Amino acid sequence: MGKKSLNKVFVYFSFKLFVLTIILLLCLGLAANYAIRNQIIYVANYPEQIVEELMQKPVLLEKDLKDLPDYIQFQKWTENLDIQAPFQENDRDHLEEAAITGRSISTPIFQNRVYQRVKVENSVYIVSYQLVSDFASIRLRHWLPNAELCLLIMGILIWLVGFALVVLFSVRQIKQELVRLNRANQQVKELNLEKPFEGSNLKEIDQILRSMDHMRQSLLHTLKEQWHMQQRQKVRLQSLNHDIRTPLALIKGNLDLLKEETNEGSEEIIEDLAIGVERLQSVLDLIADEEKLEKSKEVLNQEVIDQWIRLAQSIAKKKNIQIKFFNRDSYPVPISLDALTSVLQNILSNAVDFAPVESVITLSFERLADYFRISISDQGPGFKEEDLKSLLMTKYTGRENKTDHQGLGLYVSNKIVGEYKGEMLLENRIGKSGIEGAEVTILLPMNLVSDSITDEKR
Repeated sequence: MGKKSLNKVFVYFSFKLFVLTIILLLCLGLAANYAIRNQIIYVANYPEQIVEELMQKPVLLEKDLKDLPDYIQFQKWTENLDIQAPFQENDRDHLEEAAITGRSISTPIFQNRVYQRVKVENSVYIVSYQLVSDFASIRLRHWLPNAELCLLIMGILIWLVGFALVVLFSVRQIKQELVRLNRANQQVKELNLEKPFEGSNLKEIDQILRSMDHMRQSLLHTLKEQWHMQQRQKVRLQSLNHDIRTPLALIKGNLDLLKEETNEGSEEIIEDLAIGVERLQSVLDLIADEEKLEKSKEVLNQEVIDQWIRLAQSIAKKKNIQIKFFNRDSYPVPISLDALTSVLQNILSNAVDFAPVESVITLSFERLADYFRISISDQGPGFKEEDLKSLLMTKYTGRENKTDHQGLGLYVSNKIVGEYKGEMLLENRIGKSGIEGAEVTILLPMNLVSDSITDEKR
């Protein structure tokens, strides 16, 4: 089937209206002719014919006037003309003109009226009639306007009905084509990309559907590649998880043996190692159980704050850095503590790496009106100006030896915070002597309580 353009649809629509108008005019003409032949209505000059026949008589009597049909009116002419029904005062000028000249014509729209002088015995009468087709039936003439006006009104109504039907038919055709477009859009929404999109009989919509089908094929190919890549990454991650667990178990076992044989001075070091091993074990457990990783939510209470403090102190020991605290508020929002612990561990590791030996790192866990704020500040060289704009971008690092560090830490940390509708801010602490260190601030909105409840209900 050939494709039709919208221009052709419009031409067909106009042609249908033209044909409808021609057919309607023909039907009205045939109906009027039938009505005239069967004396249902009379022609416009029918009253004039009656009056002409009447005037052909040698002598007219008042009885002849009284025998005229009701659609011909008459009145006796007098010098002091007293207007009588059915005439009205606005007919006076035409009555006088007809009395003097013999004939007068009033030409309002649709109803030309003729006034004609007729001599009856020794008197003068003025007869009046309309040059318009009307019904032969007295009852129809009483209840309906003249036949011409009735035919005109009926023709307009029939044309409007036909116009509405043509419009509805044309709109229905276009809607049927638009349904195919909507169906294709729904397939994309539902990611039902295996089935090709059906074409359209309208050229313009068919072109859109073809473009969407090309997009569908490209999207399907991309999603398949992404799925295969995710499957390969999942296999690698599971393999890596398995490979790490064996040496981790060996380290954990040896740490347990060292705890039994160690002296009092090295107990603290072994305890820090044990914390690190347990943290690594927890991360591996979450990676192995994806469902647990998605649903793992706890409340950030004082016990968790204490765990984070011990983690910070453990990380800072390698450079003998002191950890100070300003605030230790809790956070009554269900969140993934493992994810936030990873964020905090990454930021602390960066702070320790850049901070001088035996310096101070300050931690603050503060509950505000709208946010819960976590801030970590050090006494290192601070961030470079270009780093402040780029450190939250993927694979960017501000370290001198970029081959040893991929720069994913802050980027991933920022993504994790963003999942909780939070924000991560990087800035330098400015003092009298210039930059006195770097500060990383995490802002978590307090309204996550309602969001979490909503998610659970869903």
